[in-house]
Amino acid sequence: MINRCLLGAALAFVVVPVPSLADGDEKPDYSIRSILRKGIDDQGRVHGELAEMTGFKTATSLGYKLLLLDETGAEKAVDPSTTTFQFGQQFRIEIEADSDLYVYVFHEGPDGVRTILMPDSVDKGRVPMVRRGQRKVLPDDGTYFEFAPPPGKEKLLVYASPERRDELTPKEAFESMDKGRMIELRNNQDRAIGERTKNQTAPITEPDINKVAEVLQANPEFRLRGVRWDPKSMNLGEGNTAMVASSDPDVRPDLFVEISLQTK
Repeated sequence: MINRCLLGAALAFVVVPVPSLADGDEKPDYSIRSILRKGIDDQGRVHGELAEMTGFKTATSLGYKLLLLDETGAEKAVDPSTTTFQFGQQFRIEIEADSDLYVYVFHEGPDGVRTILMPDSVDKGRVPMVRRGQRKVLPDDGTYFEFAPPPGKEKLLVYASPERRDELTPKEAFESMDKGRMIELRNNQDRAIGERTKNQTAPITEPDINKVAEVLQANPEFRLRGVRWDPKSMNLGEGNTAMVASSDPDVRPDLFVEISLQTK
């Protein structure tokens, strides 16, 4: 499970790895993150190369990264899918919206109990919109989450929508509840999430985004600027990307991402 920890000095579907550069190459204008930043407006409308190469009309997309505090007191982005976390390690999650979105973040411990991280008790269910290009760091008050017993698989759940989904954060969720009531709340959230996502297209896979990358790479103008694409590697400085899209201009899908955290 995770606890919140205050330090003496304060110093986040398909995951799409961000391409890395070959040695000596300058940073390209067209990383996967920049393709999405350029190709999706604040209302989730897809345009430019992203629209031409994929046929997408609307998209809900965000980037996220897990920032682990190392022994020197510095934050380092890590890949949660390949990292086993130790008790006492502290971290934050950074989320960047690619359009204006309402973003909900939950934590689910090994015991199945789910708590709401965003919005927090101060917001009391009034979910603040995360604007396009805005980066939200949790916690945002100089504290860190800390891994604590029991060991096992934990989850960070991120739900992003162009509309408020108040059924995910009822007012009683911010009041004292016993374990049974918390599990009931989790089940209600799962039903709401399932209902909102059951008819949506499958999350976009890495090759879908790389279609755009391949076309840009074939363009001499961009090739001469040192663009290289290596889908087997990930630039942890950029983090991960999750995205769903629709070919219907009148449909803006909701995005649900599960981030697994293994602890021991």
